[in-house]
Amino acid sequence: MHFTLFAALAITARIAGARTAWLLPSLAAYAALSELLQGALPIGRSCEALDALVDIAGALIGWAAVRFTAASSR
Repeated sequence: MHFTLFAALAITARIAGARTAWLLPSLAAYAALSELLQGALPIGRSCEALDALVDIAGALIGWAAVRFTAASSR
C-alpha cells in the first residue's frame, strides 16, 4: 500500500506539472513525518523506518515512470 500510494502521488504531481526540485523532497518529508506521527500519537500505530523507505521508493519509481515515459514519447 505504501509503495503504491506514494508512486501515485508522484505520478499525478508530475502530470500536473510539479517540479522535481520540490516534489521528491516534499514526498520524502511527508513519508518521514507520517511515520513519526504514527509513533507519537496515541492511535495504535508504530513508527517504522522501513515503511518510510518504501514510501520514498514508491515516489522515486512513480517520478521515474513519468520522466522516462515522457522522454521516450518525444
